[in-house]
Amino acid sequence: MKNFTVIIFALLLASCKDKTKFVIEGEIKNATLQKQIVRLFTQNEAGEMLVVDSAIVGENKTFKLAAIATEPSIYQVGYNDKNYLLVAHNGNQINMLIDEKQAANFGIDGSQEATETLALNKLINDIETKNAALSQKYSLLLEHNPEQKETIIEAYQSQAKLLISPFLQQLNQFVSHNSQAISAYYAASLLLSLDENSIYENNIIAYAKGIKGKYKNKQIEAFVTQMEALDKITIGKIAPEIIAESPAGKTLKLSGLKGKYVLIDFWASWCGPCRQENPLVVQAFKKYGSKNFTVFSFSLDDDKDKWIKAIKDDGLTWSHVSDFKGFESPVALTYNVVAIPFSILINTEGKIIAKNLRGSSLDLFLNKNLK
Repeated sequence: MKNFTVIIFALLLASCKDKTKFVIEGEIKNATLQKQIVRLFTQNEAGEMLVVDSAIVGENKTFKLAAIATEPSIYQVGYNDKNYLLVAHNGNQINMLIDEKQAANFGIDGSQEATETLALNKLINDIETKNAALSQKYSLLLEHNPEQKETIIEAYQSQAKLLISPFLQQLNQFVSHNSQAISAYYAASLLLSLDENSIYENNIIAYAKGIKGKYKNKQIEAFVTQMEALDKITIGKIAPEIIAESPAGKTLKLSGLKGKYVLIDFWASWCGPCRQENPLVVQAFKKYGSKNFTVFSFSLDDDKDKWIKAIKDDGLTWSHVSDFKGFESPVALTYNVVAIPFSILINTEGKIIAKNLRGSSLDLFLNKNLK
């Protein structure tokens, strides 16, 4: 009879949970900061992180957050420049442990996919820790050897690529092994943002097709829509036509360059990284122009005069077009341009053969493939 009473009491407690929201009760281990703020973030359809709740860590080193999630959704808890991923739904009573000194000691229970999100958090924390150490190493080198700036930056970028490569593999494996989990969407989004050369692009698209219509979640629906657009410009597909006006007001077509290897270059005069990349594109244009290679640049500028000035200043002597609509340009949307610089290389038949060949990668690829 006693056991039966305990069971009934437990059921009553469960039934008293507030089903209109989820609650996170957390503890900060090894806390040294005073009155630190903990924030709860969610992501809107545009990919922007929004604060939905916040709390000041109490003297007992605990905090409490709450929000409404009518469908299972991804959230992040931010503390001391670190973000911790979780999946939450109304009715969840979530317990969280954050270790201020050892971020890897993060713990969570009471939420959906606690096991999966713990694994993903550990992967992300590991790469962040390694990248921070690498950045610090090369920052010190640069501080003591400012005259070797270009060499040091190039060495850092090379080491960063070596560091990120196994992380991308781990993310890809996570998505593959946890494709039915919502946290796989976050891993796939992160993989997409870091996969500059589109190595895992087809895997991400296949994952998106598999979850279409499965979740009533605006973030995931927006992601699926984005992947449907991306599917049209994967390696091996024919590049969509581009028709726009040149600086002189003449209508130019991408198809007018059929029979050549063409680097479709998305850029803008206001884009610092684009302007830094331009000298390397100029070098490639001069080196391989006699080997059936050219460039077709589409600008996301909204100021014609600044666009024309940048073309002249940077010595960009190939075909240029723009419709002055920025990221809302139908061309940019068709090519799924979410950040610049962004480039696509097509062959003589108009097929996409490479993406985002930046720095020395463009020269290496052209040297290998242009006969």
